[in-house]
Amino acid sequence: RAGSATASVAARRLIDSAQSFQHLAYFRAYDGTVLLENLQIIPPAVREVEYAVALAGTSCASGSHDGCSLGGFFKRADLVVQAQFSLGLLAFVVVLLIGGVVIFNRIATRYCIAPIEKLFAIVNSFAKDPMAKLGSFGDDTLDELNELEQSIRKIASLLQVGIGLAGRETIARCLRTTGDINPIAVGIKVNCLFGFCDIRQFTDATECLQEQVMLFTNSVGHIVHHAVHDCGGFANKNIGDAFLVAWTGDKLERRIAQVQHLDRNKQIGAVFTDNQFEPVSRDKWSPTVGDKAMAAFIRLTICVRGATALTELVQNPVLQKRLPGYTVRLGCGLHVGWAIEGALGTQKKIDATYLSPATNVAMGLEGATKQYGNLLLISQETYKLFSPLVQRLVRRIDRVYATAGAEPFDLYTYDLPTSLAVPPDEAKERAMAEHVFDYPLAITPEFRAAFDEALELYLQGKWAEARPLFEAANALLVDQAKENKNLDAPDKPTLALLKLMAASDFKAPDDWAGCRELE
Repeated sequence: RAGSATASVAARRLIDSAQSFQHLAYFRAYDGTVLLENLQIIPPAVREVEYAVALAGTSCASGSHDGCSLGGFFKRADLVVQAQFSLGLLAFVVVLLIGGVVIFNRIATRYCIAPIEKLFAIVNSFAKDPMAKLGSFGDDTLDELNELEQSIRKIASLLQVGIGLAGRETIARCLRTTGDINPIAVGIKVNCLFGFCDIRQFTDATECLQEQVMLFTNSVGHIVHHAVHDCGGFANKNIGDAFLVAWTGDKLERRIAQVQHLDRNKQIGAVFTDNQFEPVSRDKWSPTVGDKAMAAFIRLTICVRGATALTELVQNPVLQKRLPGYTVRLGCGLHVGWAIEGALGTQKKIDATYLSPATNVAMGLEGATKQYGNLLLISQETYKLFSPLVQRLVRRIDRVYATAGAEPFDLYTYDLPTSLAVPPDEAKERAMAEHVFDYPLAITPEFRAAFDEALELYLQGKWAEARPLFEAANALLVDQAKENKNLDAPDKPTLALLKLMAASDFKAPDDWAGCRELE
């Protein structure tokens, strides 16, 4: 008993010390003595998980509770702590996952999604308007992506340069569709103002310059293309020694519509604007698309003469020996008409171009410059596109028809002094049409009046009467040229008409109808 009492006292002390942290609510010794029964700490409603029973003793292993000490523990506080820890752990995991998702999204967006979207934006922008300059879509930090983007831009630029405006629909259609490229498609009917340029005596230049002929041709092409582009046109074809350029689009369509609805012969001294007619004034003058085309040809004509690089090239001893005093000259023709725009060729090779009788007329006009002795011929339809101010600067020199049965048209020229040579850089500063027409003409008003009078007699078939007037006009210009170095005398179109009339002894053919076939 003494031992039992001592054990009970020791157990009670142990219980007292353990109760503070183990949440002991009930304890029964192995002999059945209840040493602790603190029921007030146990709330009325206790879940099974919040209360735990512990057994201790040698006989407990057999499964019997007799002779075993038994303790009851209330674990709600521990469960609360565990729950809080679990919630904290869950919150940490959630924050970690969200942070991981955000970081991954940023990395994926920056290095994968954004570059792909950027490339798609570039391609879609190019497909929408193949001729538009690709703008900036932002910079990439990855060199590989920058290289890929630059490659796409270079390919797009090559397509723009290689196919040109005439192939814009072909490019857009191929980019919008899937599968193999199929260039075979219906063309588009448009109105175009065509300009055709040809380098004079190119065959001789090729034989003499040999490898340098590429540099020679490309230098001329550089001047031609930049002059045309700066004045609203575009290059269409490079044909060895010749260049086909064109103007098209809404501005040309509107100008043609204006010409078709206005009797321009009754509007002498007025210039058409968007809202009203105003007197011709350089301050209020708004260049038409025809004026800009004329300005481009004036600029390219004087620039090929003033280009230092070209001048040095043609000083080649072999070339100068074959053609003493050779200088670069371009024959040019301007004509406007309808055309079918599209791509010609197959999957192996395509060329974006225009199919039109107007291109043949432009080529024919260029060829006729050799007959008339000047460097630029303009058709009547093109003349109508000019503003009255520019119409006064050009001169009618004949009336012709392109082919048998075709409608005849008046033939015009722009008398630009052959001595006028301007470096391309200087001409670029005066590229706008408002300034190009400030250059002097190669004829005088007095000569122009005399020539026009003689031309009327020539067109009426009164060739015998026209002869002395042509000769007098030419003699007048020769005299005036002695005091004015800008004048070109004798006048070559006058000499060409005198030669034509002399071939039939200054008698018009019996079937003369005031025009002749363009040769």
